[in-house]
Amino acid sequence: MRIATPTARRRFVVWLNLALVLSLLGPSTVALGQQPELVLRMNDDLLSMDPAQIVTAQDHELAYVVYSGLVRQNVGSPEILPDLATRWEVSSNGLVYTFTLRRGVMWHKGFGEFTAEDVKFSFDRIMNPATRSRFRADFSMVKSVEAVDPHTVRITLANPYPAFLSAVLAYRPGWIVNRKALEQYGRQYMANVVGTGPYVFERYVPGEGVHVVANRDYYGGAPKIQRAMFRIVKEDAVAEIALQKGDLHVAYIEKAAVAARLATNPALVTRSIPLPRVFFVHFNMTRPPFDDVRVRRALSYAVDKRAIVQGVFLGQGVPTDTVLSPGMFGYISDVRYDYDPVRAKELLSEAGFPMGKTFEFVVLAGWADWEQMAAALQAEWRKVGVNVKLTALEEAVYQQRRLKLEFDLLSANALRFEPDQILASWFHGTQIPVPNASSYKGADALIDSARIELDPKKRLEFYAAVQRKIQEDAPVIPLLNPKLMLAWRPEVKGVEVGFLSYQLEAMTVGK
Repeated sequence: MRIATPTARRRFVVWLNLALVLSLLGPSTVALGQQPELVLRMNDDLLSMDPAQIVTAQDHELAYVVYSGLVRQNVGSPEILPDLATRWEVSSNGLVYTFTLRRGVMWHKGFGEFTAEDVKFSFDRIMNPATRSRFRADFSMVKSVEAVDPHTVRITLANPYPAFLSAVLAYRPGWIVNRKALEQYGRQYMANVVGTGPYVFERYVPGEGVHVVANRDYYGGAPKIQRAMFRIVKEDAVAEIALQKGDLHVAYIEKAAVAARLATNPALVTRSIPLPRVFFVHFNMTRPPFDDVRVRRALSYAVDKRAIVQGVFLGQGVPTDTVLSPGMFGYISDVRYDYDPVRAKELLSEAGFPMGKTFEFVVLAGWADWEQMAAALQAEWRKVGVNVKLTALEEAVYQQRRLKLEFDLLSANALRFEPDQILASWFHGTQIPVPNASSYKGADALIDSARIELDPKKRLEFYAAVQRKIQEDAPVIPLLNPKLMLAWRPEVKGVEVGFLSYQLEAMTVGK
């Protein structure tokens, strides 16, 4: 989902350490009449603001407000809308995309006018092995990027890829960067981000947050909110207090218990948001006994997902057995792993599972209700004789362990709108180890066939086959599609949500 109007865009989520948050927020309320900054929650410190390297949610969310792409995705639908490109044409064979670019777009901070050369540089850079971009595979089908003239770009694909606009150009690898700024600032680029979006990156204070100011030259019209801060608030309970005091004006809430309390708070406005998100568990298929499909299926049968949704998420979610989300193109509901602990024990016995041995389950600390859910999974597996110890890690360490495949089981979250973004990223052999932390290769041929199929009906058939193959091979355990709560103070108007983004430039403040 993306914002529906040319001026629209972006959402942000924010988190911080409890003691640090309380010291930052202080005892006084931020009154918008006196303090011009709108304060929104962000979930952690930034790791990278280079679109070729962005991995985390907080990097992604802030990038939405600073950068622009050739196209963007509409809110709540697969429709692709113009952004830096005003229009485009696709050849009948699906191989050649020709974009007409918006004229007069200016880079932030005096870096000149946006042109087709910026597009070519951005995409060539991601495709260059020396960049070591995690999105290089997203451009694997791109044969060439040509700057035909200053306001025309031609992209030629080696194979047709009907999801190219939505899965690549309207997502992270589609953000356009400024070559001069990257080269000028080098390793200091994190403090000097340059884009063409509705807000200008002003300053970043690690441990505190990011300040942005309205881009008065924004091609979609200058935003009404002149200044905003994305404040790091890691704990949902702290964000709840900050919202009540007015130290935060808008926040996303992941934890079910906090969301339930906020929903009954008459002083705040809340909205429960279903997103195309799935929570699942990776098996490390490079390590025994998880290289045995019988073990993986056994642990899948041993999980009572409905009990977890009710007990941990307080009903704020829907159990699932597939990695695509309801409403997503290609989603099917007839892949099932019904709760069956008897069958789980039978499969473990057949596999000669090493009873008594303990395995490590690595989870991302403080994120949503993952630690509580991991404890529930630990208890479920113990009932069938499988012992796991839980290791909760901060994001930077979690990402390192994930990259090195140093785990037996790993918590995971996929939030995408286009099915190919899920299947070709988390379940294709070319994406090992990140994000394909299971090291799974069993559906590569089906995924490849779906990617190049131009007939929508046939593409649906391939996606159904991929989901059934993943169910059969069980490289992961899909658990549920959770809901997210958006909460804000009533003086903030025009609060809407896009795909991974606040619609910040559409917000206003009133009585």
